[in-house]
Amino acid sequence: MDPSVIRVLLVEDSAGDARLIREMLSVTAGARFDVSWTERLTTAKEQLARGNVEVVLLDLSLPDGHGIESFLEINEVAPAVPVVILSGLDDEALAVQAVQQGAQDYLVKGEADVRLLERALRCAIERKAADKALAERIAGLDEANRKLTREIEERRQAEEALQAEKRLLMQSLALQERERKLIAYEIHDGLVQLLTGAEMKLQAALGRRDAVPAAAKQTLDQVLDLLRAAIVEARRLIRGLRPPALEEAGLVAAVDRLVRQASEAGGPRVELDWDLPVDRLPLPLQTAVFRIIQEALTNAQRHSGSDRVRIAAHQSGDRLQLEVRDWGVGFDPQRVEGQRFGLEGIRERVRLLGGQATVDAAPDRGTRLIVELPLPEGTEGQG
Repeated sequence: MDPSVIRVLLVEDSAGDARLIREMLSVTAGARFDVSWTERLTTAKEQLARGNVEVVLLDLSLPDGHGIESFLEINEVAPAVPVVILSGLDDEALAVQAVQQGAQDYLVKGEADVRLLERALRCAIERKAADKALAERIAGLDEANRKLTREIEERRQAEEALQAEKRLLMQSLALQERERKLIAYEIHDGLVQLLTGAEMKLQAALGRRDAVPAAAKQTLDQVLDLLRAAIVEARRLIRGLRPPALEEAGLVAAVDRLVRQASEAGGPRVELDWDLPVDRLPLPLQTAVFRIIQEALTNAQRHSGSDRVRIAAHQSGDRLQLEVRDWGVGFDPQRVEGQRFGLEGIRERVRLLGGQATVDAAPDRGTRLIVELPLPEGTEGQG
């Protein structure tokens, strides 16, 4: 389609007037017009709807339309197409009304010569071009605004990422500090107590060595037993820092080994109830579960006096639920708060993972440790 040709839709019910107007437009020197003609308003609206018209010449007296209403119907179908009204009436009020309603110009047929007609069409096209340029300018500004908005958003995201990295670094430092506390809890609750007991008995033996040699020897034998137990405990702590069974065989096998070791040491009978997607748990979570069970089982062996311990682990929605229960002597949690370093270590480890740990215990009623940990995405509903 030639862009230098202006496509005009002439809506005129008089064949003579239509022929005259087309002849006038054919001899203009400044522009070329491709004029299509229709006698009816309905046909004009259909052609406008197809979108191949740049300007409309509209007679206000048509078989299916009359007066300013004809223009309003045309404008409703194609509001962006300029309309020049042709009328047989030299009606100033009607002309003012038409322009107020949005018409580009109002020409009286008997007075419209070639120059007036061409000028009206040209003005209509120029106004259309100006509107298009303004629309493009607005679109350009909109795009610039969108680009600026994107840049602001990218900077905001970069700032958030930087802050997140800072928070992650601080959390990492906090985790390291808390891990040190956990190690301190385990050393205090096991190795230090054994060595302290050995020291006390050794002092007692030294005090008796001259007066009661037999008793001193018996006490020294007990010191040796304590030292051997301390060595075993030290090795357990070393293994606990990086449990080889967990890395080599997985969580279930590592817990089975704990249970077997407890049985071989003459500890309580341990019941296991597992219903977990263990293969989908990340290693840090498996390690946490292992160490919680390890500490809880050690506490039950040392303090409960129970002949039975039950360990249950299952999945409920997006949570991992773990319970370690014994039927031993129990204790009053309020009276020993802050003294049971093993329990405090469990609570601290659970807090690190965003979970909850509850101790349900009472004298002569046994002890229940209940732990809930959040599961990572992808393991929900897989139990």
